[in-house]
Amino acid sequence: MWLADVFVAAITGSGAAIHFAGLGAWTSLFAWAAGVLFIPAMTLMLGVWTNSRRMFEMVYLLWWYLAFNGIATLDFFGTTQDTLDQGNPWVFLGLAPVLLAA
Repeated sequence: MWLADVFVAAITGSGAAIHFAGLGAWTSLFAWAAGVLFIPAMTLMLGVWTNSRRMFEMVYLLWWYLAFNGIATLDFFGTTQDTLDQGNPWVFLGLAPVLLAA
């Protein structure tokens, strides 16, 4: 199930990946890959823990809202240079296996 989610996340975000690769923006491409692994791990963990998809839907919506309104620590896709410089993609890449194990 997790691999299917990774595939869907990668396909839906493939435009950004192609764009980053074309620009040679390797740190942004790395952040994209970290997000592609983190989102399905969080989805699976919340789904298993709550036996519902609703918790993920609420958490993810709130997460995106906060990340794009100035809370850089929640930005798992590295949408700004600040987030990339802070090393956020590394944090979320490290969280992905932890969430999968949980």
